[in-house]
Amino acid sequence: MSTSTTRKIRDAFGRLGIEIERIEEAFKYFLILFFAIGTLVPMTILIFQAISSGSILQSFTLDFSLVNFQDALSSNLFWDALRNTFIFSAGSVTLGHLLGFTFAFLLTRLEVPHSEKFHPLMFLPIFVSPLVLSLGYSFSFQDGGYYDILFGALGLSPAINNVYGMLIIASIWLTPFSYSFMSAGLQNIDPEMEDAARIVGAPDRTVLTNVSLPLLKPFLLSSLFLTILLTFQSISIPAILGLPDRIYVLSTYLLALESRSVPPPYGVMAAVGVIMVLISLILVVLLSRLIGDVSQYTVITGRGRERTIDTPKPVGYAAAGFLTFYLLFFIGIPLFQVLSIGLTSGGGIGIIDFSLLSGEHFVELWNRDTFKNAIQNSVTIALITASIAVVVTGIMSYIVNRTEGFSSGLLGRLAWIPISTPGVVLGLAYLWTVLIFQEAGFYGTVTILGIAFFIRFSAIGMRMNESLISQQAKEIDEQAKVCGSSLFNRLAKIIFPNAKNGMMSVWVILFTLFMTELSTSFFLYATNSRVITVTIFELWRTAQYGALAALSTIQVLITFTVVFTMITLFDVEIRAV
Repeated sequence: MSTSTTRKIRDAFGRLGIEIERIEEAFKYFLILFFAIGTLVPMTILIFQAISSGSILQSFTLDFSLVNFQDALSSNLFWDALRNTFIFSAGSVTLGHLLGFTFAFLLTRLEVPHSEKFHPLMFLPIFVSPLVLSLGYSFSFQDGGYYDILFGALGLSPAINNVYGMLIIASIWLTPFSYSFMSAGLQNIDPEMEDAARIVGAPDRTVLTNVSLPLLKPFLLSSLFLTILLTFQSISIPAILGLPDRIYVLSTYLLALESRSVPPPYGVMAAVGVIMVLISLILVVLLSRLIGDVSQYTVITGRGRERTIDTPKPVGYAAAGFLTFYLLFFIGIPLFQVLSIGLTSGGGIGIIDFSLLSGEHFVELWNRDTFKNAIQNSVTIALITASIAVVVTGIMSYIVNRTEGFSSGLLGRLAWIPISTPGVVLGLAYLWTVLIFQEAGFYGTVTILGIAFFIRFSAIGMRMNESLISQQAKEIDEQAKVCGSSLFNRLAKIIFPNAKNGMMSVWVILFTLFMTELSTSFFLYATNSRVITVTIFELWRTAQYGALAALSTIQVLITFTVVFTMITLFDVEIRAV
């Protein structure tokens, strides 16, 4: 081969490399533009409506006024909702972390029989969904329900239709998140650190406060970061347990405002939404500063040893019994209550009557297009959006954590804005956006629901993928880059294959979130784009409990089937962080 031919080939490959780099850079800016449009445009329209005295749907002109904020802040219901929100959030987060730490300690530090089987069961509340869980509790405490009978036999009659009942049930839903963080933290603490403190004479209390808890701090604060945002934005549990007795938190107060008049007071709703976003952002900033630099908690040791404590068999079996009781009593009974209603002719609330066993409610689901469309829409959105999201958030996580430059940091910040925004507020902002730009054809479609879900939960996908990427040595990636490997080539042949099982876990969590999401859907669905959660909520509002229970059972079965399939086929380890 002549020298000139070799030079031409080299030049051609050089130009190809430049073109690939341009494509990669263009893709990065496309992601930035997508999140800027999907986040900043709806938020701008929300703020625009909040500070305008008129309706932006009638005239998109700024008529600056603070009257909407004055109306919102002058309402006693708003202040009641704000107080309830803080009680609900603080109580559920505190109780959820007590439960999460307890379960994590039992399963990581004690020798509990069949601990490997208990671990995935700890995540059941996530896969059940807070909507179905709260419905199960609501039905179980009504006359003739399972809890009503059990507590009645003890001479007790507890009520859960109050803010304290809400926070107890929310804590059960939050427990898997805190358990995931706490178990990861306990597994990363080398017992030799604690043993060394004891050798020099430190009592157990000092070891706990000066060694164990400081090393757990980054995990605890990260868990608080996520769970506080989730409870502050929660709508399913407060709606089911609070709306019947007009007990509001801020998210359900927005729903109450929407039904207060015709047309709804859009300006006041926008003002309340802006206030919720501001509170969320303040919480994010405070928690981010508390978390700070976690590298100061890194421990470098030699070869570790078994982290479990020598546990007497009676103690191990007692722990297993406690975990079994928790799963059966606090999760199994509400689920069985929902199933009982779905299998009972007439859909009455009470213990299952075998003489009235019937599949009529499931047949009704099959015969009515409304229900079949809701199931189809939910499964379609969850499957397609989760599959796209796991890849895109993986690429985003790589860009943010392995590349330098202003654009990488900007992309990370844009992705975190939606998770800091309550879902019901984001849904409301998206509604006004698609109504203003109706020519785009997104209003009332499944597509806008998928886009909203993807943008809202992208930060969670990024966070989970970040942990997978950080486990891979940078040197391999850098060597491939030096050899001329493109970004997409490195991702396809190095990063993603090495993280395959972990990314399947990310997919499972995202699929579950999309299947069970309610708050973002409230203002975005139309007749042909209903999803399962919205349909269940509508059935609850109209007291069609039989169809509601059957549809809830179908949702749980679909989620469990997908999760079980992924665990079986891809050896997925379930985790929430």
